[in-house]
Amino acid sequence: MRQQLIATISLSIILLLSICVKWAFFPKPNGHTAYYFQSTFWICGLLVTVISLNLLWNVFISKKGVSRHRPRAFWPNRRSTFRIIYPAFIRPTLIVETIDGRHKRQLEFSIVDLSQEGSCFIDDGSLGEMKSFSGCIRFRSGETVSISGKLIRRRGDHVSVQFHHAIGWPTLLEEQRQVLVHMKPASRHPS
Repeated sequence: MRQQLIATISLSIILLLSICVKWAFFPKPNGHTAYYFQSTFWICGLLVTVISLNLLWNVFISKKGVSRHRPRAFWPNRRSTFRIIYPAFIRPTLIVETIDGRHKRQLEFSIVDLSQEGSCFIDDGSLGEMKSFSGCIRFRSGETVSISGKLIRRRGDHVSVQFHHAIGWPTLLEEQRQVLVHMKPASRHPS
């Protein structure tokens, strides 16, 4: 909206300058001079009108409380980081060792998706109320990564958490490779 306002002011200045130049130097334009002046005048005038109407429309919509911005994507998952979504048969395990700073018996949960900054896992009801946690992720390859984080949201049995420290890219890339190895494409036989 700020860029539109700057463009409108700039075009209005160009429009006013072209009118001043026309009156000062060409009181009775003819030939090419008249053509250039009229072209500049109508183009700037039209652009100023269109941008001004767009600005007014945005102000009107924002006063009504309607969102002015289009979503970045048309699907519900609009996360800003790369995320691995695991099929059920190769999901890694989240092992929670402490909840809110208190040591608990180790709780294991199946991870649904994983990114550098967070994860979503399935809670079987043993987690209870939680604000922060620490533990590790055990991948199918046997590798483990220590993590700690906080609860972001809970939807049914799915719990989303945000990590305090990001998981390294090499680990995520290796995990993506492992998922692709296990996900064999359907064979296409000509019928």
